[in-house]
Amino acid sequence: MLGALRSPRELSLPGLEGPSITAPTYFCRFPGISAPAAKAAPLSNAGSGQLFSMTSTPFDGLTKPQLRAAAGLVRRDAARRLAGRDAELITRQIMERLPLREQETVAGYWPVRGEADPRHALRALQALGHRLALPVVVGKDQPLAFRSWRLGEPLLAGRYGIPAPGLSAPLVTPTLLLVPGLWFDRAGGRLGYGGGFYDRTLEHLRAGRQLRAVGIAYEATLGGHLDREPHDAVMDFVVTERRVLRTG
Repeated sequence: MLGALRSPRELSLPGLEGPSITAPTYFCRFPGISAPAAKAAPLSNAGSGQLFSMTSTPFDGLTKPQLRAAAGLVRRDAARRLAGRDAELITRQIMERLPLREQETVAGYWPVRGEADPRHALRALQALGHRLALPVVVGKDQPLAFRSWRLGEPLLAGRYGIPAPGLSAPLVTPTLLLVPGLWFDRAGGRLGYGGGFYDRTLEHLRAGRQLRAVGIAYEATLGGHLDREPHDAVMDFVVTERRVLRTG
């Protein structure tokens, strides 16, 4: 059941035309959008007192919950340091270095919890004539659905409080999928939140289709090696504020 966002606080993104989106306070914790500073603290490995480094051997000895907590701290610190500049820098990388086909259907996402912000890139892609969409959570253990969306159109509070298009927006099948994550490795491995939504979605969308998945990350959250399970989806590209990495 979707409901309109009714908080009086509104988001305003520089350069994004159209009406603002009314959102509750927690939607305002985006890089460069009235976000409180986030600081990363030293991390202890499983209570042993061993300090955890995300830049040397980041994944040794950590369980997945510990790894997600650690990666989340690094990501929030990267968002704080970039202070919103990631959106413009990632846009430049996508527009100049990511291979794009004509008339892509690009599924983005609405960034939460310090995720790298793809919205300026979506604006640039829309200006070139590409069709946009946003994900919608259908239910537990199901692939995501994608509904058509244009910047400036209203969004509703979907499951988990993430803004999403309403039921009146047409369902579409993306050809280019922008994927958030806590951490990516250089082989295209991704650490998500544990729900498996993007793993199921990519398995579903890749069946007989020419879909490309693009991880959107901070440079600080790219590196090391992620052990993969058979169901873990792999990205075709990873884009950071500094580069486009082809993983295949």
